[in-house]
Amino acid sequence: MTLLDKCASLHERTERLKKIRETADEAEALSTRLSEARRLKESVQIVSKRVGFLKEHEVEVDLSVAAQLAPLGPLEKIIQQFSEKPEAASLTKRKYWTKLLEQGAAWRKKLDAEAIESWGGFIDKQCRGSSPKQLRKTLAQTESNKSALEKYGRIYDELTSLRDEFPEFSEFSQTVEHARDLSGNLERTARAFDHDVPEDVKVFLAAIDRGGASIELLTEEVLTWLRENNSEGDYRIVR
Repeated sequence: MTLLDKCASLHERTERLKKIRETADEAEALSTRLSEARRLKESVQIVSKRVGFLKEHEVEVDLSVAAQLAPLGPLEKIIQQFSEKPEAASLTKRKYWTKLLEQGAAWRKKLDAEAIESWGGFIDKQCRGSSPKQLRKTLAQTESNKSALEKYGRIYDELTSLRDEFPEFSEFSQTVEHARDLSGNLERTARAFDHDVPEDVKVFLAAIDRGGASIELLTEEVLTWLRENNSEGDYRIVR
């Protein structure tokens, strides 16, 4: 083999190695972009699944703000550039790839916030009526009301605790049904409250509940009510 032949052979081998290296670099660059796209896709899929579960169970979800953040513009540009020249550099040309990742993350975050807020709103709707704290201010503290209020409070606390965390996908349907069952129990328990109590009686019972009522609060109306409710023996005068 002449020197010229050897030089030609060396050049050919060098070119092959260069192409192999370029192919490897291209594959590595594409792999990096693919990993970034996959992470974005997976994070969005989780949130989209949440929204899907909410809609499936007729829970209202406002997606108007999140829709405005959807990174459709950068994505369309990237697809166009890559179609014209299918190589890794086309994906990151003019910073569209960076915009896609940034806007995609913002979109996912907003979508997630909307889903969590919608879940909280659903639970709030199931908490029909007043809170136990509010009821305690307005209800006469009769024994029956106290008993009903204690039960009401337990149900209310269990129901509101469901608001704290979005359910796992495997437990979503069960949690929704449980929330609706608790809501029904809350409503039935509220029907046991006796709101038809004279004002003097409310004042008297409120004072008792705070530690004691003065003799002036024991009006004729209060005495009559105590007799009618067989409650005279529940209280005594202390000097």
